[in-house]
Amino acid sequence: MDKNWTTIETLRQTRHDWLNKIQIIKGNLELNRIDRVKGIIDEIIVETQNEARLSSLNLPKFTEMLLTSNWNNGSFYCEYEIIDVFEGSTEMDGLMYRWTNDFFKILDKNLDPFFENILAVSMCKKEVSDMHCTFHMQGRFID
Repeated sequence: MDKNWTTIETLRQTRHDWLNKIQIIKGNLELNRIDRVKGIIDEIIVETQNEARLSSLNLPKFTEMLLTSNWNNGSFYCEYEIIDVFEGSTEMDGLMYRWTNDFFKILDKNLDPFFENILAVSMCKKEVSDMHCTFHMQGRFID
């Protein structure tokens, strides 16, 4: 979880992710599954919008961790939804990064790596000083 990505490594992984998405679209086009292609494109749009909102929160360490979480070959897939954009702070970034990093490590050690484990992270702001971050784990624990 604590890997420092170089620019080249980041670009390589991003290119790999986009190539996978294009290959899935191409495969569905070849099978004439136009509705599925439209669905995949809609999913990509929503994912990209969430990445943009996440990047706007002024939480650089936390943002980087979420954006790269699925590149670490862990025992779970992490998806996130940013419902409201709010202004983070250095203190909030440090707290959220440390807590989430520790939580990821616990999940990584205790989840069955042969099961499709999905962690959904959702962030919203109810009022001016009331930010909510929820974690919903769907998967199988080893013990």
